[in-house]
Amino acid sequence: MQEPVLYLIIPCYNEEKVILTTAEIVTQKLDAFIASGRVSPQSRILLVDDGSTDRTWELLLQLYNTNDKIAVLRHNRNYGEQHAYLSGIRYASTRADCMITMDADLQDDIDATDAMLDAYFQGCDVVYGVRQSRDTDRLFQKATSSLFYHTMRLCGTKLVREHSQYRLMSRTAAQAILEHMELNIFLPALVPLLHLRERIVYYDRKPRAAGESHYNVRSLSRMASNAILSYGTYLPRFLLVFAIADLLIGGFAAWFGFAGEHTRAWYAVAAACFAGTVLFVLLFIASKAAQCRHLSAKNRPDAKDAVISEVKE
Repeated sequence: MQEPVLYLIIPCYNEEKVILTTAEIVTQKLDAFIASGRVSPQSRILLVDDGSTDRTWELLLQLYNTNDKIAVLRHNRNYGEQHAYLSGIRYASTRADCMITMDADLQDDIDATDAMLDAYFQGCDVVYGVRQSRDTDRLFQKATSSLFYHTMRLCGTKLVREHSQYRLMSRTAAQAILEHMELNIFLPALVPLLHLRERIVYYDRKPRAAGESHYNVRSLSRMASNAILSYGTYLPRFLLVFAIADLLIGGFAAWFGFAGEHTRAWYAVAAACFAGTVLFVLLFIASKAAQCRHLSAKNRPDAKDAVISEVKE
């Protein structure tokens, strides 16, 4: 069987402190795969600069000029990590037989790619990298992570617990993602919806090699809210049930106010319930709109012509 072309997709945003180390370690792994005949010599490491404001792009160009295994893309501004992954997936989907997405901080154990490739050769289209435990996380990180997964499950969203962005995808999976793209993309929730043959590979999360995480409470909250609104299949149903319940309670309160004593109190309850009904209906409409908001390829904010200002391969 001919060796598959593998692309390792790594988004970069202000990663000047770690990117040279990351590129060296990932290149060593890719060279080992090529030397063993597991992947094609045409395989590449695709570094996507998501509008960095430090020296990241300068260093990526340096890597491109000195390392023939590296290809680079550059966004014209910062679109966010999910869209950086998407740009890399779109670019690699016409060149690679399979691709592995991973963060630039080296917290994802690069040696887990061996088991991912084994699963791919056995016919899997998606292989999730899942961390073994959260023993090294702070209490706040554990609590917020647990709350997020429980909320997503309550809203009917299929997620692989303790999986983030570290995954292998076949070309089939990549093309399926590009065909079913939403505006508020959240790949950990989108990929399981493809219903392709999948497997899990466990690994131990490592400390960040250098630099600082770009995630904060605000960015994580925004990502979580987008995921819940866009992929929570049960959420609109809950909102509709609450709206109906508020409407019924408000109707009974108005009737009691009209027919009985304490008229002002009952009318106040009725007014509050009717206001709640309007609020829940508006939230229901917003959640359905978020789930149905599909854009054509040329109008997406992450479309190649709008985003990629430079490509070097």
